[in-house]
Amino acid sequence: MEYQVKSRSKRAKKLVEHLMPNLIGQLGLQNSKKFVLIEIGRNITDGNHGCTIPLNGLDSYIISIDMLRLQDIGVTLAHEMVHVKQLAKGLLKAEKGQKYWRGQKFSKRVHYLDTPWEIEAFSKQDLLFRRALED
Repeated sequence: MEYQVKSRSKRAKKLVEHLMPNLIGQLGLQNSKKFVLIEIGRNITDGNHGCTIPLNGLDSYIISIDMLRLQDIGVTLAHEMVHVKQLAKGLLKAEKGQKYWRGQKFSKRVHYLDTPWEIEAFSKQDLLFRRALED
């Protein structure tokens, strides 16, 4: 998997560049042909700490992360990389404003924290980040 990091903060960029190879390995994405652009900036995620946007047809994703404390950037990156894995492996699909998990359509009325893709991402983010830091 290839990636590029954009940030005005040299420290944030350096952290993400350090974490990405390990996160890619932990998530089994080493051989993926997908591309990820990671943007870190101020107030770019509409109230969330981060978001992942699939660019359907381009085999690419954009991860946007708000400028936070470095530890929070790392945890958010790990969370969003779980979503990249879900999308890259076809577990999660986003089409025409609708989300599908393992082929099942999910209503927009299902609470954010009750969706299976968020349950997985929140359950893995801290451990992924800590393991990546140890590398």
